[in-house]
Amino acid sequence: MAGMKSVEEEFRRMDKDGSGSLGRRDIEAGLAERQLPRSRAVVEAFFSHADADGDGRVTMCEFRHFCAERERQLREVYDGMDKSGSGKLTSDDLKRGAQELGVKISSEQLRLLHRRADESEKHGVISFADFRSFLLLLPEVNPPAVFEAFSTTVLVDHAQSECTPPPELGPYRERHAAPHLGSTAAAASSGSSSSSSSQGALSFPLAALPLAPFAALSNLLFPSSEDYDDSRASALASKLYSGCVAGAVSRTVTAPIDRTKMLMQVSSAKSPVRVRDAVQAILSEGGVSAFFRGNSVNVLKIAPETSIKFVAFDQCKTVLADDPGNCTVGERLVAGSAAGALAQAVIYPLEICKTRLAVSAPGIYSGIVHCLRTVVRKEGGAALYQGLGTSIVGIMPYAGIDLTVNSLLKDCVGGFYAEKAQEPGVPAVLACGMLSSTCAMLLTYPLNLVRTRLQASGMPGSTRFLGPIDCVRQTWAGGGLKAFYRGLGPNMLKVLPATSISYAVFDTLSGG
Repeated sequence: MAGMKSVEEEFRRMDKDGSGSLGRRDIEAGLAERQLPRSRAVVEAFFSHADADGDGRVTMCEFRHFCAERERQLREVYDGMDKSGSGKLTSDDLKRGAQELGVKISSEQLRLLHRRADESEKHGVISFADFRSFLLLLPEVNPPAVFEAFSTTVLVDHAQSECTPPPELGPYRERHAAPHLGSTAAAASSGSSSSSSSQGALSFPLAALPLAPFAALSNLLFPSSEDYDDSRASALASKLYSGCVAGAVSRTVTAPIDRTKMLMQVSSAKSPVRVRDAVQAILSEGGVSAFFRGNSVNVLKIAPETSIKFVAFDQCKTVLADDPGNCTVGERLVAGSAAGALAQAVIYPLEICKTRLAVSAPGIYSGIVHCLRTVVRKEGGAALYQGLGTSIVGIMPYAGIDLTVNSLLKDCVGGFYAEKAQEPGVPAVLACGMLSSTCAMLLTYPLNLVRTRLQASGMPGSTRFLGPIDCVRQTWAGGGLKAFYRGLGPNMLKVLPATSISYAVFDTLSGG
């Protein structure tokens, strides 16, 4: 194994009576602890490999030789499953492997398996140490033998489990069982030697190895904090950078639509501004360049906002979900809502600045810094957070719905393409983003409108509101439910190109 100490620890853990050697009852107990088959055939198969002198006991020396060979076999299987080369296995690795194999395991089945693990460890990856310890006593280490063992123990009905084996398990065994190996019981009764076991383990193409332990290893997805290593830090840095650039590019391209929408939103109910009126008003201010007024602050705010939101979403899933790689819809909603709230709270003063620069007349503010200073000097520092409560209330469901729907759609699309041994193309990724953003916007637009009106409250030409409730009351009085969707048309027009550009840039920079 990794070291002499690890071998001795495993040996002593199974040597319950401290006799210095392992008997059949010790091995049965070890198999039971790992929730693996512990029939007489399985136990005898282990002894045929480990008991070199045939005396019915496995000494420390014999166990050490057995572990050295078994670790080599397990390492090949583990590395084959680790598609990303990160040195860690996640539930995504298991699901991807299942898809490649043609075995359909539902998310609920994976979660049921996860509950058998220690709930105090929720880091979402399988370390090789756990992988090795869990599979150490299997009589054979190859895809059919290992999956055969797991399918008859882990994915079966019992008094405390709702999990049932998918119908594909039978065909899997028929398709992949090797004639010279047969079942685990056959391997044991044939009295195959340790050397033949080794040869059998390598007689399958490496492409088939990744899926061997996938079913049983699902309940080991909570190792130590070692998963926060350099590779994870590098992945997060890549996501931060990609999100910043993608957000900045998409916001710049869609800035004219955004400013048009904002002028329509802050217009009074008595004299609503139509799209054509808003466009003409903006052009009269300063030509085409007037459409980009306030865009610098928009770009400045979108960089940290996008970065915080995506990174926080990942971290919230790690903290909240039993299996971060296989979250439930509820876990995704909570994680997305929390991520959106955190990002909004951090950048909210820039949100105030962006709104005022976009809707103010030329000359009132000379730039971002001047806008912030003017607001603080005239209205106090609290004005930079005016409407924050409403904003967070609005952004939480929006971010929650957007990130949840998007992640669910990408999971479905990924599974569809995996069955064809293909990767989702850019159009498929963009479609997921556009659909999720549209769903979120339609459901949360009224709150967004109230937030925008509160941000512009008191400015020349804008109505002053006493608070969120007063804003809702006046908006309803000015046009009923329809008034809460004023500016939705330009916003819808903005969502499609903005989401498309953002996802395209992000996918290109991050490699998907």
